[in-house]
Parts: sequence; structure tokens; C-alpha cells
Amino acid sequence: MPLTSRTCAAHALAERLSAHRGRNSLVLGLPRGPVEMASVIARELDGDLDVILVRPVLAGSLPGAIHATVCESGEIAINSPSRTAAVTEEILAQVILQALVDLVQERALHTPFSFPADPHGRTVILVADGVARGYCLQAAVQAIRSREPARLIVALAAAPGPVVNRLRALADEVVCLEVTSGLAAVGRTCRDWRRVSEGDGIAILQMAKAEHVA
Repeated sequence: MPLTSRTCAAHALAERLSAHRGRNSLVLGLPRGPVEMASVIARELDGDLDVILVRPVLAGSLPGAIHATVCESGEIAINSPSRTAAVTEEILAQVILQALVDLVQERALHTPFSFPADPHGRTVILVADGVARGYCLQAAVQAIRSREPARLIVALAAAPGPVVNRLRALADEVVCLEVTSGLAAVGRTCRDWRRVSEGDGIAILQMAKAEHVA
């Protein structure tokens, strides 16, 4: 199915998820582009909307350095456990601590007057757009799972098959509009993967939440 934009993908995902319309689902988007999609899905399903914040970190600059992903709730996922002499426990602790500080500041920008939405006991729909390796998305799934949602659904516009399979092992359901043959193919699934700035993503989130309250 050709996708013309993130909005087009969001409408298609909302249709695939229509069984959850009016059931007080919590729709979470990763920052920037996915927030734009999540706002459309939350509106169509009459669900609550929020952002989930994760940050990739790199400890050390040599091949074999540790790649990790840190979630705002404190969960840490080590994506590449191999290490060199340049990476020590102290260095790793420092970069993770800085990532957590940055995430606190990022949360204050996205929702300055509220705490992150609580997934406990709710159906949670985690939204992403074009996913290449999926490490940040996987960390978000693991963080949500630790909060004991009633059901956890990952909704994707496009991702490689191995990434989709990895997510299926972690979530209750994965809905992916375009399962691609590789990383390079992800960028070709949509005619308009326009860049969404952090400021634009924050504005989309705050406007959508204000409309929901109204």
C-alpha cells in the first residue's frame, strides 16, 4: 500500500485499530514524526495522547563501544554489549546519567504541566513511523511493559521484517503497514518523510492534548 505521508499512514493504522475506538486507549508516540501520527490515531480512536521519551547513547568512540538506549522512566537497554578498553563502567555511568538528565528536561518541554501518562492496566498503542533498527522503539516497549499495561500494541508505518519480528516477541500485537526487505527500503515506503523538528513535535502534542481536553 503506497503511503503519501505520515498522516496517511496514521489514518490507515487507526482503521486497523478501530476495534479499540472509544475504549480509553493510551496512544504514545516517540518524539517528532511519530507524535504527529499518534495525535491522528488518538483523535480517531478517542484515546488519550502522550509522548514516550527515550534517548540513544554511545559510550566510547572506537569500534565495539557500548550502544545503549535510556528511557525517561529509568530503564536502560544495552544494544551492543561488546566493549573496548576505551569504555569503562565509569564512562558508561556518566553518559547514562547525562541522558537521564536530558530526558527530564525534554519531558518538561513536552508536557510542562503534567506527569507522563500511566500505562498501568490500560491498552497502550505505541506509535512509530519509519523504523530502521528499532532500538529506541524496543526500549520504549520494554519500559511500557514494566508498567503492566493490560495490552501493548505497537503500530508502525514501515520497518524491516527482522525488526517487526523482534517487536512481536515483546508486544502483544504489532501492526505494521509496510514490512520491508531491509533498512534502505524503509525510506522508500512513503513519498513524504518530511523532517519534524522538536519544536514542531511539541506543538503538535500540546495542541492535540488541548483539543482532547476541550
